[in-house]
Amino acid sequence: LFARHLWAFVRLLTDQIQSALLRRPKGSSEFQALQRYAKSPVTLAITHDCSRTGAPLIMLEILKEWRQSHRGSLVVLAVNGGEIESEFRAVCDDFLVVRPEMEAELAHFAASLSEARVLANSFVSRDLAAIFKSAGHPVTLLVHEFTRHESRAAMKTAAEAADRIIL
Repeated sequence: LFARHLWAFVRLLTDQIQSALLRRPKGSSEFQALQRYAKSPVTLAITHDCSRTGAPLIMLEILKEWRQSHRGSLVVLAVNGGEIESEFRAVCDDFLVVRPEMEAELAHFAASLSEARVLANSFVSRDLAAIFKSAGHPVTLLVHEFTRHESRAAMKTAAEAADRIIL
């Protein structure tokens, strides 16, 4: 009898937690902090990850140089975190790992920006870059991968996601 009541309580609690999670917009707390950039120019850098490998290290160096010569706002969005995440955080005003379930909220954020320019460091970043392109912001995509290994559909998405592609 006790086990049956305990199980009923656990099911009730689980249902209440799931209901509360469904009511909360996914990613909302993360993007609320970024709303301060809605009315002023911002540079957004998208990195596919924060590993100590070629593309992320190149992006980090570009951002360090940019930071030395510009005073504007800089936000870094990462598809995945990694070992040099703290170095990215040190060079920018805000840093956020964007999980797939946050893309709708990201699109809302992109649409709220009055003036943004985007630099994305990899073919892998094309989907996030496309969100900003759709919102009317100029996007430069730095592609280092061997594109002949990618599907035609993926290449088309990358081409449509950017105003400029640097191979």
